[in-house]
Amino acid sequence: MRAEPETLRVALDRIMSIQFPTVFQSAFDEVQREYGHTIRIIPGDKKWLETFNCYAFALGIVDSPRYQTLVQKHCNGALANSHFMSALLACGELTKIDEARVRVGNLVLYLAEGRLTHAGIVFTGSQRVRSKWGPNELYEHALWEVPQSYGGQKQFVDAPDKDRITDLLERYMAQLQ
Repeated sequence: MRAEPETLRVALDRIMSIQFPTVFQSAFDEVQREYGHTIRIIPGDKKWLETFNCYAFALGIVDSPRYQTLVQKHCNGALANSHFMSALLACGELTKIDEARVRVGNLVLYLAEGRLTHAGIVFTGSQRVRSKWGPNELYEHALWEVPQSYGGQKQFVDAPDKDRITDLLERYMAQLQ
């Protein structure tokens, strides 16, 4: 039996585990040549990138002094995790919206088998997304130009303002202690 050819999303999964920046860039460039994707790496300060994950980035709280204080207090850049996001969905703080009504600033949530795996922020009317993949990079990409491990389901949501999100995250973190 012949193996299925590798897809862009599988190739992205494969290269995401590469730890060395120059090796990663070379593999990323090779995947770009092979698949012609439109993914663009957004340059960022490595130390700053370590203080947040995709959810905090999509929610727009990474520059908040209150968020940075929480990160320092809890020594962890993954405070706004999938459990926190799921709680926001369950209590209605993240409001689901139809794809036809998506606008700049809405969030796209990716799911695998109904489980939240990733988030990004829509930044153009053509549904281009900015998101953080793994620990190292910010990306600009088309809606489905993401690693396969992020799943095959998506939903769009509207989020409250940054202050409200930070209030909710502070409460969430206090409940975990």
